[in-house]
Amino acid sequence: MESTALGHVGWSLLAMVIALFPPSPQVDCAAGGPCLPGGLSWTVSADTLQRELPRARDEAVELARAERFAEALPRLRELHRRHPEDRQTLVDLIAVLQWAGEDGEALARARELPPGDLPPYALEALGRAARNVGDPDGATHFYRLALEGAPDRTEAAIGLGYALLEGGSPDGALTVIRTFLDRAPRDPALLLAGAGIHRARGEPLEALRLLNQLRRVGADDGEEVRLRALIAADLGAPFQAVEILREDPGLFSPEEAASLLAERAAMAAQWTRVPPRSHERRFEAADRALALLETALSELGELDAFATRRLRFDRVLALRERSRMEEVVEAVEELQREGVELPAYVWQAHGDALLVLGRPSRARESFDRAVAEWPDNTELRISRFHALLEEGDFREALASIDALVEELPAWRQPDGVMEPQANPERLEAEIAAALGRAFTGQLAAAQERLTPLVERAPLNSALRQELAAVYLWRGWSRRALQEYELIVAVDPEHLGARVGLGTALLALDRTPEGDSVARGLGEAFPDSEAVRRLRREAAAARGWWLSGEAEQGRSTGGPLGTRESRHVVRLASPLILDGHTRLSLGLQRADARIAGDLPSHDRVGAGLLHARPSLGLNLQVTADRRDLERVGARAEVELRPNDGHRLWFSGDSHSLDVPLQAVLQEIEGWRITAGTERRWSESRRVLLEASWMEMSDGNRREGLYLAGEQRLLTHPAWEISGLLEGFGSRNSREGAPYFNPAWNLSPTGSLLIDWILLRRIDGNFTQRLTLGGGGEWQDGFDARPLALVRYEHRWTRRPGFSLRYGLQWATPSFDGIDEERTAGFLAVDWRVR
Repeated sequence: MESTALGHVGWSLLAMVIALFPPSPQVDCAAGGPCLPGGLSWTVSADTLQRELPRARDEAVELARAERFAEALPRLRELHRRHPEDRQTLVDLIAVLQWAGEDGEALARARELPPGDLPPYALEALGRAARNVGDPDGATHFYRLALEGAPDRTEAAIGLGYALLEGGSPDGALTVIRTFLDRAPRDPALLLAGAGIHRARGEPLEALRLLNQLRRVGADDGEEVRLRALIAADLGAPFQAVEILREDPGLFSPEEAASLLAERAAMAAQWTRVPPRSHERRFEAADRALALLETALSELGELDAFATRRLRFDRVLALRERSRMEEVVEAVEELQREGVELPAYVWQAHGDALLVLGRPSRARESFDRAVAEWPDNTELRISRFHALLEEGDFREALASIDALVEELPAWRQPDGVMEPQANPERLEAEIAAALGRAFTGQLAAAQERLTPLVERAPLNSALRQELAAVYLWRGWSRRALQEYELIVAVDPEHLGARVGLGTALLALDRTPEGDSVARGLGEAFPDSEAVRRLRREAAAARGWWLSGEAEQGRSTGGPLGTRESRHVVRLASPLILDGHTRLSLGLQRADARIAGDLPSHDRVGAGLLHARPSLGLNLQVTADRRDLERVGARAEVELRPNDGHRLWFSGDSHSLDVPLQAVLQEIEGWRITAGTERRWSESRRVLLEASWMEMSDGNRREGLYLAGEQRLLTHPAWEISGLLEGFGSRNSREGAPYFNPAWNLSPTGSLLIDWILLRRIDGNFTQRLTLGGGGEWQDGFDARPLALVRYEHRWTRRPGFSLRYGLQWATPSFDGIDEERTAGFLAVDWRVR
């Protein structure tokens, strides 16, 4: 009963459908057409199709407008499949495909219709699709077709402008936009497009003019805010751009946001090289830059590999300016391991860090790579010159800096300036060339180069500082101090001059003042290598002081004996009291094997050392180690009225100059000396010393010593000096049981040949060969020849350490008999920090 009722309802509904859509007589059921039950066939009439298809199509388009593409596209594709002959369905499908980002399919579907059959909005969609797939020429074609059909269509004009711009025709793009702006000067879309095209053409000010005009017409568009931020970054104001970004980050793509952060960090890195307002705040810019770089790197991530690399490069620069040199090296080596090709400025920073860390050979390699890419960079080439100096390649270093000086013009005329101006890069190169001479021992040549520069620019602190440094190296500490004080008076924040001031004070034995300067700079500039070096020098100047000499010799006989030795050791305490005085302990011993006996001097002493700029004192109470009741005294006074003169006086109640042959006879004596030295520079000096000794056997010995030394040749790797000496003495006693001629005279001449095997800021290693000869004139005997060969190593390590050791061979003559003497020697001077 129930199934019968349902059957009646079904047939009733079928009858209604047939009434609405009458069967089509031309459809043959047997041919496979749509058939109704019972063998009937039907189809939708054309009139019904014209009513229902547009409605379905419009519904799909409305879904697309609501960005419900997942629903709209299947409907439009199905409608097009069922009705391929319907042109509007295909047009709407093309447009919606482009809206949904299916640009490739949209362009493919467009091939099913001739472009001329498409309405402007569809052609605009195809233009956008072509731009999205990187086909600006195709986009230009579609937009031109749209404008042919609708010449006043703004959307097509804007699209054409961008397509022409992307296709390499910025002038054509601007022409299109300007044409439409002339018609509609207040159109927001055109103003935005014009601003974008002007920005792309590198005309940010014109772009801003249009954006300001857009703002005056009252348009409130996020695109205007976005474009304004990008233009701010273009104009070198990435900090302002990031502020805009932070206010509304949704306006920017992830790539744009990351790019702005990168630009801000890069700008901060560049600002690290600008001189700070005060030395106390010198690291603020670097710290800020490093923080911004870390933020940008974390936010950039993998969005832009190029921008990420650039930020890592900028981080290297910021680390260098922060004086974190080890981290600079680590960062660059990490980039190298990743196979990243490094730009010249990163290689330069790498070289700078290695040079500070004391690795000049590797620094030079980095500078070489940078110079190959950036040969016109004066600062870079000067850095390479310093690396060559530190590496010890003096010939190449000086040749390179001299070539740079010749290349750079002394004057240059910047654009817009009427009068030529002095070239600061030329001056920097000239200063470097002068200091190169100073570093390689050519101090006179360095002074000759710097003096005229200072005369031309007397208020240039950098020039005066370098000249003061040369004065200091030449031994003119007072003269250097005057220069440093003048610089600091004019520029109290000049770090180099303040370091030099401290160094000069220490050299003049004004240790408390020099130490005060070093401490103050150490607190303010703990990361400065120059300051750290000064602090080490100050610590050495005020600390323990150990010095000693030892010599062991063998002779063929005579007054010297067959074997002999001499030892002098002194240990001084750190500075006490007023900062100029030390306690001291000393040991002096000399012995010789003479006729089977071993006579000796063996004395210890304790006392005070006192040093001031113009005065030096050494006062000691001495005693014989074998008999402490044999007490004596020793005193030395030194006067230093200026940089070039020195006078001294000394007295010793138990002199070690009493011959050991006399000691064998229990003879002793006291001795006084007086001397003076005139020192013009490191290249020339003359010394004169007179002595008087009274011995217990009644003999009086008077002596006179004269010496003059002159530098003959100076080369970066070697130096040759000449030394002329003359010694004469006379004795009052005849027939003494020791070598005691009535008078004798010994003039000699020597060549001092120094090979500098290692020359560093913190020390040197030199080999010296001395070749000497002369004659011995003695009362009652014919003149005899004298010869001397001496070879030694000299090490200096700053601050406060020097070491000498070597061998010598000589042919002294006594009473007309030639002897031979061979000896080894060692001398050390160590200021213990």
